[in-house]
Amino acid sequence: MAPRMPAEWWDVLRSSALLRGIGETTITRLAAVAREVSISAGDTLLSQGDEPDALYLVLRGDLEVALTNVAGDRVTLSVAGPGAVLGEMAVLLGGRRSSTVRATSDARLLRVARADALALLEDDEALVDRFNAIVQARLQRLQLASYVSGLFGPLRGEVLDEIEREVEWVSLPTGKVLFRQGDDAADGIYIVAGGRLRVVLEHPEGVERPLAEVGRGESVGEMALLGDGVRSATVYAVRDSELARLSREAFDRLMARHPTAMMQIARL
Repeated sequence: MAPRMPAEWWDVLRSSALLRGIGETTITRLAAVAREVSISAGDTLLSQGDEPDALYLVLRGDLEVALTNVAGDRVTLSVAGPGAVLGEMAVLLGGRRSSTVRATSDARLLRVARADALALLEDDEALVDRFNAIVQARLQRLQLASYVSGLFGPLRGEVLDEIEREVEWVSLPTGKVLFRQGDDAADGIYIVAGGRLRVVLEHPEGVERPLAEVGRGESVGEMALLGDGVRSATVYAVRDSELARLSREAFDRLMARHPTAMMQIARL
């Protein structure tokens, strides 16, 4: 154990998903720049929209991570316990806080200022890789939470867990066709997490008529899926796009478990 580091710190840091397997030198350096803070149950640690100044590692207690999505609904993303890292996305990527973190029990945390966190990353490639993996997973969950409510309505955390397990992420380069008019609808429904798609009607003489453009948070493919028919139009990317795909089988499973979602989709 590093000198002057509390035993509790050492145990939590070594077992954290972020730091597990990371060298002791980096852990010791992190502990040297960390400051312990305490908050009471019900207190807010971070607020969505705030400027980032630090990241946090949970020593004790539980904290709820939630956001208000584009529809104005509050969605619980996760509950963070000992060893969890909080606030890292805005610190590493810049921009404002993407979610609100509130203590659901009395909690103690280690606070690491943004400048200190960035300095640690400059010197440890393994730590950079670990952060990148965590940030990528968080970004995808944030995208889902922000946009699938357009299909499923307000989400609880456990429903978001189900959707996350069913979703396949698809990258679609500019100009690439997602599906063509007349194709079988069995490949599923797509939610645009980033980029832009164009929907066109193809005429036999080779002329296409634009019908719509689909942007972030909107979906394509649900009409044919609900009607058990073929694709009624051709859809392709007009910008590099990131899509969340639900296969027909995954869609049917979610509808069976959450039948009220069908009403939301029917309204769309």
